[in-house]
Amino acid sequence: MGMFDEEKLGVPAISFKGARKGTTVEGTILPIFKLNPRTGVVDALSYREDQDTDNEGKPRFFPSGDPILVGQVLLQTKLSGWDLTSAKFEERTADFPDEIDTGLRRWFIGSKYATQAVRAAKKTLRTAPEVGGLWTIKILAVKTGKTGSGEDYTYPDLEVRWHPATPEGQEIAAKYAETADRPAAPSEMSEGQDEAPSF
Repeated sequence: MGMFDEEKLGVPAISFKGARKGTTVEGTILPIFKLNPRTGVVDALSYREDQDTDNEGKPRFFPSGDPILVGQVLLQTKLSGWDLTSAKFEERTADFPDEIDTGLRRWFIGSKYATQAVRAAKKTLRTAPEVGGLWTIKILAVKTGKTGSGEDYTYPDLEVRWHPATPEGQEIAAKYAETADRPAAPSEMSEGQDEAPSF
């Protein structure tokens, strides 16, 4: 069991549905532990990508045949009980009361607008995110688009930035790593046990 009671509630995912222009979320980048099947070593990733799956758990591909990837970052924020799916950020949700919510948040980078924001950050910063660094997400504007059926929908124009690791950030990440769940390396598995999942 990690610092957050994942078994009971799961780590809340950041959502900007209904959010307003100027909204900013920032947090310390925490390690995401993933078993590397080629080396048998459990890696501590600052940014993770996995192939997306459909509702039946089957891998998804673009028409070109390339796999559809979903990125993920794990952040230690100062959020506590805030409902990020609400347009009113002063509202709290009973699902994540303060005494349970540690501020741990996942952000999944799978949507077009989120992916574009991360790609723009890579091009601008020319550095990779680091465990113990600061990751920020800011809504520059709320735009309107149309679905294939002609219905209007809103989406955020995001700016993503990450900053180098600091001693304070590395301490926060190390504290999380001490108690975080992680997959078992092959040598740590009992005989006949299947490879441990990444999560």
